[in-house]
Amino acid sequence: MSIQLSKTEAVGFAWKTVTGNLRLFTILCLLPVLSGIVTQLFFLISLTSKQYWLVVTVAILSWAPIMIFAVGVINISLKFSKGENATVSDIFSWLPVFFKLLAGQILYLLIVLGGTILLVVPGIIWGIKFSFFSYAILDKKMGPIAALKESARITQGNKWNLFLLPWVVLLAAYVGAISSAQLAFAASYTKLSGQADQKEIPAATPREEVVQPSPVA
Repeated sequence: MSIQLSKTEAVGFAWKTVTGNLRLFTILCLLPVLSGIVTQLFFLISLTSKQYWLVVTVAILSWAPIMIFAVGVINISLKFSKGENATVSDIFSWLPVFFKLLAGQILYLLIVLGGTILLVVPGIIWGIKFSFFSYAILDKKMGPIAALKESARITQGNKWNLFLLPWVVLLAAYVGAISSAQLAFAASYTKLSGQADQKEIPAATPREEVVQPSPVA
């Protein structure tokens, strides 16, 4: 029997985690912006220098900080969803599994593309079915194929809830939730993968307090 996901529970956890750790999540919001400004400056400098090989190089490399920060937020969200504390350094602590994530991302895109070519609906269904592959790699250090299979396993019976979850997150974000998307998905992953021990997702404990937060339910 598959574990049933509560969308409001996941979003509620995200809201409480962000409001309890505003300093950390403010930094997570600002770092990509600062990185983007620096990248754009290098891009403009390379254009004015008319060194077009440098323009291409900067354009190619500009994806790196975007990926690092995006995966870093997932990594931090996973820690909170399991009742652990997280710091800014956890943005980079996942780098040892970089190549597993890269291989998993390529396979995931090929699967979704294949489903989209067949018909749009299979592409959406497969996109949801395998969407937690990166969480499984970060959490359990799985290989890309094993992570895709794990995602397929834990999303069974919850594809509709996972399809609706981003819209619930967007509604929450509209009224002030910061970085709630990855937190809500991390809470969902932790629950669906069977790592939850209790019946309710707890409020996150602010970083400054000594009491550790309980695992999600």
